[in-house]
Amino acid sequence: MLLGVASIALACAGGSGSKGGSGKVADTTQFPSPEQLEELGSTPPPARLSVLDVRPVDSWELAGHFPERIAVEPWSDAGSPWSSLLDEAARKRVGLVVPTQAMHCVARELGRFFLAHGGQPTTSLRQFITSRCNASVAQIGFQYVEGELSPELGEAELFSHWKPAVADAIQRGLRGGPQTAGIWFGREGPRSVAMVAFGRRELHLEPLAPASLRDGILELRGETLGPGDAVQGLVNHGRFGVRECEQVDGATPPSFHLRCRVDPDDDSTLVSVSIHPPARLLGRSGLVVLAWPGGRTTAVYRRPIYAESWPMLDDQNFAEGFVELLNRVRKEAGLDPLLLDPRQSETATELAPHFFASAYGQSDELVAEVIVLGLLAGWTVDGIVQMGHFASAWSLRTTDLSDLLATALEFPSGRETLFAEDVQRIAIGPLLTTEEGHESVAGVFATYSMFSEKSHDAMARRVIEKLEAERKRRGVGPPERISDVSSLCQRVASSVQAGVEPRDALDGLLQQSVDLLQRPVAGWIAEVSEIESLEFPEEYLLRPSMGIAVAVSHRRPKGDAWGRYVVMLVIADPESHGI
Repeated sequence: MLLGVASIALACAGGSGSKGGSGKVADTTQFPSPEQLEELGSTPPPARLSVLDVRPVDSWELAGHFPERIAVEPWSDAGSPWSSLLDEAARKRVGLVVPTQAMHCVARELGRFFLAHGGQPTTSLRQFITSRCNASVAQIGFQYVEGELSPELGEAELFSHWKPAVADAIQRGLRGGPQTAGIWFGREGPRSVAMVAFGRRELHLEPLAPASLRDGILELRGETLGPGDAVQGLVNHGRFGVRECEQVDGATPPSFHLRCRVDPDDDSTLVSVSIHPPARLLGRSGLVVLAWPGGRTTAVYRRPIYAESWPMLDDQNFAEGFVELLNRVRKEAGLDPLLLDPRQSETATELAPHFFASAYGQSDELVAEVIVLGLLAGWTVDGIVQMGHFASAWSLRTTDLSDLLATALEFPSGRETLFAEDVQRIAIGPLLTTEEGHESVAGVFATYSMFSEKSHDAMARRVIEKLEAERKRRGVGPPERISDVSSLCQRVASSVQAGVEPRDALDGLLQQSVDLLQRPVAGWIAEVSEIESLEFPEEYLLRPSMGIAVAVSHRRPKGDAWGRYVVMLVIADPESHGI
């Protein structure tokens, strides 16, 4: 008899199983310093990360029956002594543990696979099992008791023999809470397994049928069960796309209401929900939903494939090979290629072992968050970073880069990072194990949107468009544009990029504008990470008529990781100015 234990996180950080989640943040005050990252990277990583004994398969058919909706409703397999054993344990933890049909489904499918293959399913197949069973959790764990017994031994006798070990497995799995749980016992020839599946609930979701969508929209309503001031959703679109779910007005924390529009041409699609606690830049995974836009479900799993095979014998040229594969797929998706950033990749390489050790419970879980934030910061990226994305992935029993890429792209957060339209550079931290029987290929990925002087004129036009739109909403006409000072604006923008303090640059711009226009002018300045976040003074939104000129530049303040747009407005009465 063998007791097996595994705890698996799903749908976080591009399918890696990390608790760090993925991120696109604008508040950079919590980024760790370069010195902190250097100190962390210089500490010895674990000798070898524990690797689950998985069995990759190209396809696998689940047995069913499957619950029709996601709901936390008590359920018991009547007449099963194994189910009664779980029910008894749950009664001792009222309010913390709920046996559900969905988790019994998860336990059954994990157990069936174990009996057939003598090992555990991959992350991708585990995710399919969990979401196809309509489990109300994003993270599953399981414990099992297995052994070879005479087929002549009856189940009642076997239950009596295994009961203490299975009861112990249940107790180990149900620590903490709130959780849902399920159990299954199966036999195939001399082999038998009792599988216990459990998952921590992060949110309470109103009952939802993922195969019965209305007008191509998945409505998610519920409440977070832990500290959470924001809930966000991402939904896969087609083979390459990902979209944010709409935040529906009227829901205040802990309540949430998301509206996720699916691609009607998709047979199935993944929707991930993340929870973002107060004072934390990064979120944690709360739920993964497998939706069926056309209403036609299947029990057959098929391994995702995005690129041709690219096996690795060692870690030489790992990052270069991954970027080559990724760019081929980005080209297929109609996206521009990414450039590998060598210096930032060196940092990512030093931090990758520590990230996965933290993500898989072999070191402090907060280490993963520090690393995610540190890579998002992009301290050593060549250029000034405007925005960063993060994802990670880990594929077991393979050394093929195409498997790693497919693992990352299966989840919405991985697509958000690797298929972002507005990124130009990527840093990669590889982790490769080639030992026979313990093969694995993993990576942390950070992509960056960079500031460019070439975009200044386009950003200036967006500033004017935003100002015009906000004035229009107030019933005020558009401002007139003061074309006479356009060349001044361009020179001043260049001076800010060269290091002149924005306030000094604006003062100079105003003085030169007065000299040129021979009229009084006023000025306004703002520094923002995104033009869309600009908030204009109310007086400029309500003033009936005025002329404006706009200068946009960028800079990175000393000590900051990311740069900012510097937006300067010159405001004057329009009567006597050429437009």
